[in-house]
Amino acid sequence: MFQIVAVVLAICSLHLTQGYSTGPPLSACGDMFPHHGADAQMSAPPYVITVDNPSYTPTDDNITVTISTTNTDHPYFQGFFLQAHSADCMSSTVARGFFVGPLDSNTQSMTCMGPISNNAVSHTSPSRKTSVTVTWRNPNGGDVYFQATIVKRRDIFWANVQSNTVYDSSQNSTRMYSYCPARQTISVYPYGSTATNHGQERAVLFLAFTAQLLRHFNA
Repeated sequence: MFQIVAVVLAICSLHLTQGYSTGPPLSACGDMFPHHGADAQMSAPPYVITVDNPSYTPTDDNITVTISTTNTDHPYFQGFFLQAHSADCMSSTVARGFFVGPLDSNTQSMTCMGPISNNAVSHTSPSRKTSVTVTWRNPNGGDVYFQATIVKRRDIFWANVQSNTVYDSSQNSTRMYSYCPARQTISVYPYGSTATNHGQERAVLFLAFTAQLLRHFNA
């Protein structure tokens, strides 16, 4: 019995400590926070999101969006997760618009919470990238910004990297929007733990799982 417990715990440990090398799971859609067992970097991101036009017409225009590195100390990134959100910071878990194919081999579309499919894009492999360019469209309109989580490696990433506002030209708006906050740290631990490091987080999970497994075998 104890051999079985050891094997299961080893498998769980591998699952908890590895990154998502082929793209984030759908469970990350809401807060766009990678569950890599680490907090986001709090320094200024060495990556930027740029757009080819500061405004668009919902019925006609595509927007070209590029993620790229701006810092020679961080000349590449391995992972990314990109969505458009409403510029007023309302419904920040709802992705706006959709991404238009074809996508290159480094990029895949995802469908997160939102009115249209293919409303997010992410990496397909941990290959090193200096830039990624995609095309976005939003027939429903509205002022938006693009938000990305950008991963240099599993435990080094920047969350809530934002573009400038992209305005819906049909609304004739030049409103100045506030910076929209988003999750930057691991703040919720299993079973109500207030652990202060990620080793404790995993230990809490392991102990709880072991207790459940032992109860099952002793039943």
